[in-house]
Amino acid sequence: MNKKYSMTFAVVLSTASFVGLLFARDVVEFFLLAELISLAVFFILFSMIAPTLFPEKGTAGSVFTGGAAKPPYLQDQEVYIPPYPYFKQAEVEGDE
Repeated sequence: MNKKYSMTFAVVLSTASFVGLLFARDVVEFFLLAELISLAVFFILFSMIAPTLFPEKGTAGSVFTGGAAKPPYLQDQEVYIPPYPYFKQAEVEGDE
């Protein structure tokens, strides 16, 4: 499954489970839907947080600082960019 579709599936699953939670008539249904919400939320959090633990090296020119700092104030050795695989895929698809 594509990364973009798995994130969409997790958001739809958590939203649908939350709506279903409002109409749950039994305790078992309530806890089943609550568990689905927690699984979807943990998937979303860990798929966005885990890549930021291992940042990629970047160049000083790729960071927009609004003119506050330019090389030599910002050096290539100091620039780390957190890799967001979901956003990179959207940028690649948008360029085509």
